[in-house]
Amino acid sequence: MSFGNGFVRGSTIEVMERGREPVFGKNSFGISVVAPLTALATAPALCAWLLVGCYRGGEEKAGGSASSSSVALSSTPAASRPVTYPAGARSDMAKSSSKTRQWDEADMVRVGAGAFFRGSSDGIANEGPARSITLSAFWIDKYEITTARYARCVDAGACKPTATGRWCNQGNAAKRDHPINCVRSDQAEAYCRWAQARLPTEAEWEKAARGSDGRVYPWGNEPPDCERTVWFDPDTRLHACGKFGTWLVGSKPKGASPYGAMDMAGNVWEWVADAYQADYYAIAPSKDPPGPNAGSYRILRGGGWGHDGRGALRAAKRFPFAGSNQTPGIGFRCAMDDET
Repeated sequence: MSFGNGFVRGSTIEVMERGREPVFGKNSFGISVVAPLTALATAPALCAWLLVGCYRGGEEKAGGSASSSSVALSSTPAASRPVTYPAGARSDMAKSSSKTRQWDEADMVRVGAGAFFRGSSDGIANEGPARSITLSAFWIDKYEITTARYARCVDAGACKPTATGRWCNQGNAAKRDHPINCVRSDQAEAYCRWAQARLPTEAEWEKAARGSDGRVYPWGNEPPDCERTVWFDPDTRLHACGKFGTWLVGSKPKGASPYGAMDMAGNVWEWVADAYQADYYAIAPSKDPPGPNAGSYRILRGGGWGHDGRGALRAAKRFPFAGSNQTPGIGFRCAMDDET
């Protein structure tokens, strides 16, 4: 695989870099995609987002080597890494509660006010510095927005149909309770507005995923497996734990976050409200960071069922991606301010 000017070729992917512009192309499902040039520095990242494997010399690579720039996706942080817990850590996790959003009847879980450990110290530039951030209380969807719920928004005229195709869930009656996928960031925003909610900020999403104790994954520090998440297992070489597509939302209760949010790692990546800024973690306010509201790319969190690797499922993982992309690995969930 060549990442210079010209083409990146494989059995299922062909994209083009034009000078210093973004990469444009189509994945193996015929869906147009746009990726930032930063993705070219991490070949597995680009291929993961196109939901295909990376190929070099005819052999599929499962996320690259630890000596390459792909370490952000392929490495597994040590479970024993020391963590400095924020003041009051764990206390808000013990007080979580739930409710049903009136407009679309989506279940939500409450994330209490307080500090949490955001980012990582793994040497990944856009995740640092790791530090304590304080958030006001908020609510976040327990599950990713389903195909059935999104269809109600389309029927109401408030949402536009997503992309369609073999691996896109819209219109597939057998996947009504799977996450809606193949969705752009503006479509995710439109749905949340219709549901009288909003997309979570990046900071809110990360706290809801990892709690306040600095854990690596929603369930703790143990590495991913198919008991906890819907993902590509590099040991078995199976996409989505053998199903090659999304699962029913909430299928992996052992992978729940400390607040009870499901599928915060795997199944589909999730849009958040923030625009992408590489150094934002370094300059963001320490209380309720709103995130940049303008930028060339948006942010996806959580990893998906495609060929992403262990590192993509870390709660600290940030992935910049063009908001116009609609791949089978992208979905979302909504959030709301706390009214208490």
